[in-house]
Amino acid sequence: MYPLLLEDSFIILMACNKNRKFYSQALKIGDLVQCQHDIYGSIVKRIRQINDETLLLEGIHETSVTSEQMGKVYKSQVVAKVIYTIGPGKL
Repeated sequence: MYPLLLEDSFIILMACNKNRKFYSQALKIGDLVQCQHDIYGSIVKRIRQINDETLLLEGIHETSVTSEQMGKVYKSQVVAKVIYTIGPGKL
């Protein structure tokens, strides 16, 4: 499986406010988000499951960090939501 975000791709992010709410859209399964992970630092992953206070994120590529390796991520760790991607060489 190919990665969804290829090397040298650009992503456009919508930042969340101080209450971790997005200005125009709620988070949903399948969304790509940027979060600040305790071990892996700043990462972009897809939402696999949403609970009251946590998210289960997943990588898309077979070599990506797995959901099990990441563990649950608190919603407060989400920094932004990906709203658009631009593949390499498309600018």
